[in-house]
Amino acid sequence: FLQRNPGYTIGVDGSTDTRAYLYHRMFRSNEISFRELLATFGIDYFVKVLRSGDFETYADGSVCIKPRLEKFDYHRAANDLYHYYMFKLKD
Repeated sequence: FLQRNPGYTIGVDGSTDTRAYLYHRMFRSNEISFRELLATFGIDYFVKVLRSGDFETYADGSVCIKPRLEKFDYHRAANDLYHYYMFKLKD
C-alpha cells in the first residue's frame, strides 16, 4: 500500500493499554526492518495545567488536549507507551 501511495502515513490507535503494548512490541521487535524502510513516530497527548491549577480550555469550555509527535524511541520502556503509532516510507 505504501509503495503505491508513498505520500501516505499509516497510524494505529494505542488508546488502550492492550493495543499500545501490542503496537509498541511490534515496533520494537521489528526495529531492524523498520529502521531500513520506514520513518516511525509515536504520539503522546498532553493537557496544559495553568498556574491557577485549571486546565487549558477552548472557548466552549472543553479541555484542550494537544498531540506531541516524536520519532519512535525503540528503547522507550514498555511502561511508557505512546497513545498513537505512525509509520511511512522513508523519503
